[in-house]
Amino acid sequence: MFAKLKKKIEEQDGGAGDGNRTLSPLKGSSGQSPSWKDHRGYESDSSSSALQSPTPFGASREDVSLVDICLISSSRSGGSREEVLASLLKRTEQCKKFEGKITEYAAIIKEKNKNIEKLESSLQNQEAGHDQKIRELNEQYQMNQSKMAEGFTLALQKKDEEKDDLWAKITEYEEYKDKLYKQEEEKEELQGLATQELAKVKHLLLNTEEELRRVKNELKETQSCLEVAERTVKDLENKVTDLEEDRKQVTVQSDKLTEENRILSKMISSLSKEKEKLKEESDLNQKTLNEKCVVLSTVEEKKIDIENQYQTLQYNYDTHKTKSNKLIEEKDEHIEQLKERIHVLEQRFQDQSLSGDDRVSALESERDSLEKKLEECREQLSEIKSTWSDKISHLEEQISHLNAKMVEDSDELSRSEQNAESSRESYQSQLTQLQTKLEDAEQRCEKNWDLLNKKEKQFEKEKHDLETELNKEHFEKMDLETQLVSKITSLESLLLSEKRSKENEKILLEQKIELLERQENDYLEKAAKLEEQVMQLEKNRDVLENEKYSLSNDELKLKKKVCEMENTETELRSVISDHENKLTQSSKQMEELEQFLKSKESELCECIAEKDELLVRNAELSQKNLSVQSSSDSIINQLRSEIKDQDDQLENLKQSHDSLQENVNFHEKKIKELEDGKEENEQTSTQVSTLEQTVTDLQEQLADKNKALKKQEQRLRDLQKTLQRELRVQPLPSDEPVVIDGAHLLRQCSGKLDHNPATISHVMKPFDTNNHSDNTLDVHKNRTCNSDHLLRKDLENDVNFKYLKHVVLKFMLSREAEAVHLIRAISVLLHFSPDEQKMLHDTLEYRMSWFGIRPALGSGQKSKYIPPPF
Repeated sequence: MFAKLKKKIEEQDGGAGDGNRTLSPLKGSSGQSPSWKDHRGYESDSSSSALQSPTPFGASREDVSLVDICLISSSRSGGSREEVLASLLKRTEQCKKFEGKITEYAAIIKEKNKNIEKLESSLQNQEAGHDQKIRELNEQYQMNQSKMAEGFTLALQKKDEEKDDLWAKITEYEEYKDKLYKQEEEKEELQGLATQELAKVKHLLLNTEEELRRVKNELKETQSCLEVAERTVKDLENKVTDLEEDRKQVTVQSDKLTEENRILSKMISSLSKEKEKLKEESDLNQKTLNEKCVVLSTVEEKKIDIENQYQTLQYNYDTHKTKSNKLIEEKDEHIEQLKERIHVLEQRFQDQSLSGDDRVSALESERDSLEKKLEECREQLSEIKSTWSDKISHLEEQISHLNAKMVEDSDELSRSEQNAESSRESYQSQLTQLQTKLEDAEQRCEKNWDLLNKKEKQFEKEKHDLETELNKEHFEKMDLETQLVSKITSLESLLLSEKRSKENEKILLEQKIELLERQENDYLEKAAKLEEQVMQLEKNRDVLENEKYSLSNDELKLKKKVCEMENTETELRSVISDHENKLTQSSKQMEELEQFLKSKESELCECIAEKDELLVRNAELSQKNLSVQSSSDSIINQLRSEIKDQDDQLENLKQSHDSLQENVNFHEKKIKELEDGKEENEQTSTQVSTLEQTVTDLQEQLADKNKALKKQEQRLRDLQKTLQRELRVQPLPSDEPVVIDGAHLLRQCSGKLDHNPATISHVMKPFDTNNHSDNTLDVHKNRTCNSDHLLRKDLENDVNFKYLKHVVLKFMLSREAEAVHLIRAISVLLHFSPDEQKMLHDTLEYRMSWFGIRPALGSGQKSKYIPPPF
């Protein structure tokens, strides 16, 4: 280039002297030309540095072309040579500066190459470390898998053995059931024999009554003969007979009244005792129902918690999978973007060698492509906004639907409460009616007592009068009494024989009762044996629950290992992203690193496949565990049902024995009452039948009400489940993954073990009254000890508590316009009165309004808000 300038200057000047003058600076410039050539050679050797810094070379070439143009223009315009030489010196200095910059860039490139080599060595070391970690993890996983398989085989063998034992016990229970049926048949036969003997006794009584009637007739005949013989004696005897008949009538009336009073008092006492018994039985039934409901609610809540944890794990797995897919997609997109940028930079580098118009057209084409990309990005953003707006609208619709459901549920709860109140009122009305009937019966008894007292006084007066007359006539009767004594002695002998026969029959009945009592004792001993067998079954169930707990611990360990694998994957991905950011600085090594990344991606795919296999195995293990739990629960439920059936049979036997005793007592009472009078027995029997009918009606009503309450409880549980499903907050993809708390599962398992003995002790009821009272006291103590612990756990897992917490947080964090819509929900949950609800509404409207009036919220210590400081 300098040689051409030299020739041009010589041609313009045309003088040799002037040419020699210009050679001195041109030699200096030519002396610098070899460095320029060396620089061009270095540029050809280091193509990588040229790619990173093309601007210095382009700038130097442009400056040289500008120098040429300036020299030509100055030579044409006739400028001085000194100015041209000065400009050439300036340009040579600029060339030196550019050469210094080039050397600096070469040193920088060397340093970068050294850094890249160091990074490659560190990558190789990290790969070796990761390979070792993966091998160790695989070995540990295989060892754990073999141990788990051995444990499962042993557990299955144990459960098969336990199943065989249970089947043997079931056969024994069936044999015992057959024996009980045979004993019931024998009891029925004994009852038939007892009824036959009672019929015989009744027949003997009727025969004795007929004989007494005959004797009375004979006495009347003798009296008629005496009256014919002695008329004077007849008058006196007639008077005596009249007085005796009056006395007998009075005595019979007094006996009737006393017996009526006794019967009424017995009826009142029996009714009161039955009432107390019914109350106690109803209280016990209510307690048992409440305890069973609590146990069922706890079991259902635990089941729901386990299902929620399983769903959250599934959802977290899906979110991790989507995140990994997104990361891979973003990486691919990033690589494509880098390729496009490299392509654009290459095009720019190529366009720099073009002329002005071609360069302008290339820039316009680049601008058009960039505008197209901007439009595509805007379209994508608009689509994303539309999808997010649709999702937001859908969520708002769901929230409105949930609010409507909450209102409906509150209405249904209010209706159920009204129905319960109406049923309570009906019960109370029935109780008041019974109380009024009892009061009427007591008043009648008092009236009868008053009448008895009056009649006794009259009888005493008449007795005193008659005694005076009888003393006069006593001497006259002595003769007649001697004749009647012989006949009376004969009658007394007959009566004594009849009494002896009755006593013999009573002794036989007592012997039969003793046999029945012995049979009852045998039944009680068998029931105790059955209780021992039930306790053994409960111990076996505890062993099964411990095995289940160990299996859950193994599952937790596997889940922790899966989490560790995921963490290692995230670390590997972070390292790969860092290396990608570093490798983008050099274009030549992109291909090598892309191959390296492909190999790493294949390894990652293998790791992900292994993780999927682990998750599948974990799911299979959980399914097996669930099947084992379901089988054990079914076996336990079967055993419980059989135990309940046996308890029912024993209770039926007790009831039958009690009925037999009641029948014996009843027949004895009947014998006494038949001697007194038949009419009174008919009246009392009608009253007893009416009272028994009322009692049966009340029991049927209680059973119907209990069924209705159970249905309402089932409805409430269904509502709780639906609310729990609908109020379950779905986590966003940006949320952190949920970590499983092993301590919570341990508490649940321990809670199960703690609750079971109480329920079992409540189900197993002893037969003796003393044992029953002792066991009820122990159960009450256990309940009071565990009540606080149960309440704390139930509060943490209660759906109503979670919903209340959710609504209060929403109310506190939302704005005034949104909080107005939540007033109804908070008032229902916290049982606010209408005045309090109105006060909340007024305060929120006051906060939203510009010129509103503050509602009256009290002042001083009675104020319902915290006043501002002065």
